[in-house]
Amino acid sequence: SYNHIPLIIYCPGVEPQQNASWATQMDVQATVLSMLGIANKEKNYSIDLLSRQRDCVFYTADDVMGARADDHLYIYRPATKQEFCYKSNRLVQSDSLFAALKNQLFSNLQAMQTIMKDHE
Repeated sequence: SYNHIPLIIYCPGVEPQQNASWATQMDVQATVLSMLGIANKEKNYSIDLLSRQRDCVFYTADDVMGARADDHLYIYRPATKQEFCYKSNRLVQSDSLFAALKNQLFSNLQAMQTIMKDHE
């Protein structure tokens, strides 16, 4: 629940719906622009949650980086180089999904660093 934040978008004339897919704060931009009929011209990680779904999400918070998918949570602490793998909120040994989450996390962080560097 640490990273579970509900989002409600109210728009008169739009049929109410519920979407429980993985999302990030970045996705609000593309979703709202799509609802307004405005093309999202930004080249970033934002996706329209009404037309696409994420397989997983990644984030950074304070002194950790993490990636989530299904009931798997991979946490990495850069300062100590410690890795933690949680399944259904229980600390477990790594498996192939944790390896994929780790790869996705570090790949996305590297891509974002490159994008940020290119915009300096």
